Amino acid sequence: MINDCADVVNYVYGIRVACSIFSLPFKYDYLRDIGNNLPNIVFSYVTYLLVQDIMPFEHEFFMRIARSFPLLKHLYIWNSKSQKLNGLMTFSSDNCQLQPIIEYPHLTILDVNFAHIDYVEQFLNETKTFVPCLTKFRVSSVNELKAVTKEFTRKETRRNCAKRTFDLREMAYAIEELWFTEHDSGGFTQYKNSKAFEKFDPIHHIANCSQRMLVIQGERDYRVPDTQSIGAFTALQR
Repeated sequence: MINDCADVVNYVYGIRVACSIFSLPFKYDYLRDIGNNLPNIVFSYVTYLLVQDIMPFEHEFFMRIARSFPLLKHLYIWNSKSQKLNGLMTFSSDNCQLQPIIEYPHLTILDVNFAHIDYVEQFLNETKTFVPCLTKFRVSSVNELKAVTKEFTRKETRRNCAKRTFDLREMAYAIEELWFTEHDSGGFTQYKNSKAFEKFDPIHHIANCSQRMLVIQGERDYRVPDTQSIGAFTALQR
């Protein structure tokens, strides 16, 4: 049953205008061409969102996105304009919060391939945004990642770049082929013999690694999730 309807107009490219008209409550999981004129509506079903505008997206805009799309999983940002307030730190010199940290608890895929480098900063800097479930992050150039993370050494970006550990327990439930983890754990499953499974879990032995190791991972590796390689890389640095 349609109770109401809403419309929104955004300038998405030059003089090109996108007009979105949708019924309320909005029960689809896909929405695109949303910009700074975001209506004050909660889209409880949307998991895929594309935002674009000819005006920059500031911190406050992403706060509204988090409130309006509580189940958001995939976010695509198209915006070539630099954030006007990018130089404003979220923490002052006395460690008082100047801007609230935005949390996207369900966001797993973030695409800023067609966005200004400021949005890489917006989402990787944990003093601005916290993305605990992010597993895929697409940028236009690896140089942007290096610049924002200071060659992956910047403290403020470490948590959003690599949050998981090299853990066989996690991998056991992250792939469709169970044989691999059971084979590596001596033929046992975690729920049938947790002690035997833990015995072979690399996470408990990574501290004993004393040799240099090269970690290579393909994003289309369907046997080993890429978060495992990120976790191993992070652990080996310690």
